[in-house]
Amino acid sequence: MLASGRLIRFYRSHEKTVQAILALAVFIMAFFMYRYVEFSSDDLIYMNKWHSSEHLVTLSDILYYEQQYYLTWGSRVITQFFLQLMFLLPRPLSAFCYASVFTGSAWLVSRIGGQGKDTGILFLLAAGLMFYLNPQFAETVTWYTGAATYMLALFFVLAASAPFIRKALDPDASVSGLTWLLLPVSFMAGWSIENMGPTMTLFMAYVIFTMIRKKEKIHPYYICALICAALGNAGMLLAPGNGARGNSFAGGLMTIAYRGHGQVNAWCSWLFPAMAVFAVLRYINFRKNKTNMPVGEKALLAWYVLSILIMLAAPTFPQRAAYGPFVILLVCIIREYRELMHADQETDDFMSVLAVIISLAFIGVLLSIDVLSFVRAMGAQIPH
Repeated sequence: MLASGRLIRFYRSHEKTVQAILALAVFIMAFFMYRYVEFSSDDLIYMNKWHSSEHLVTLSDILYYEQQYYLTWGSRVITQFFLQLMFLLPRPLSAFCYASVFTGSAWLVSRIGGQGKDTGILFLLAAGLMFYLNPQFAETVTWYTGAATYMLALFFVLAASAPFIRKALDPDASVSGLTWLLLPVSFMAGWSIENMGPTMTLFMAYVIFTMIRKKEKIHPYYICALICAALGNAGMLLAPGNGARGNSFAGGLMTIAYRGHGQVNAWCSWLFPAMAVFAVLRYINFRKNKTNMPVGEKALLAWYVLSILIMLAAPTFPQRAAYGPFVILLVCIIREYRELMHADQETDDFMSVLAVIISLAFIGVLLSIDVLSFVRAMGAQIPH
């Protein structure tokens, strides 16, 4: 029996210490990953002034860049502003910021999916699964530009939608005074990324609609957050530069082919492993615990599905754009995982040790990335 093994006895005796050490290791490994990762070609573009080979020097350089970008090429100026701000900071400080966003993202997923319980062990699991189930880890987490465009964007989305997800999963949840501080985050989340900002706003509207249907008293924060998110959506979707960017992609039958290709890959390749994990956990919970899926989780899954299908309106669907739907599905996976943990003591022991093993393996992956990046930064020639 697992409960009588030395491993589980040691873990239960030092549970909080083990979790703290592994969490710190995740942060440290992430820090060194960002400290030494090589800049990509896109990074080298964004660290320069608008249409120039001169590096950004001041905040006004960034503001001018984002103004021209918004008017002539695209709309992701919120996350891009933070990206370019990282290029103004010393490399160790920008690495610290990115490592904080990564670990903060895993913490938010664990906190939201676990409904505020078992956050320590669920954080380790979420951090590991953000690698092992991520459709494109390199371009959404390690790449400076991609980390701002996708990881930071989803950090905003998770933070802004957290009170709404909590309300969807627990009808008795309430809003505290500090929640008002999330209003600017709701605006930035609405202006973050094309498939997640609008679908987040629809999810917020759904939660408010359910409160109206149940004739509940609606806290003013929910309405204000929805308005901020909608204003962010408008700023993003109405950007003059969107037209120019859209016209740079193939049209006609090629557009149909590309959009169909993206949908097939999203469902059958990029996100299939995460969907399989969720399906297995849901099935085991239903058979073992006799628990049905709560309405709030069904709403999250609807958000997940819609955030994929909405990409039919986009001229292209790169693999990294599946990161947003993946994070929403990961919240559902963590919720199902926690429910299964507490089915009985033996299952709890097994699921806890499994989460520790996943996090240890992930720390090993980060360590290998760090070592390779450090050696390359020192100018060594790595044989391929």
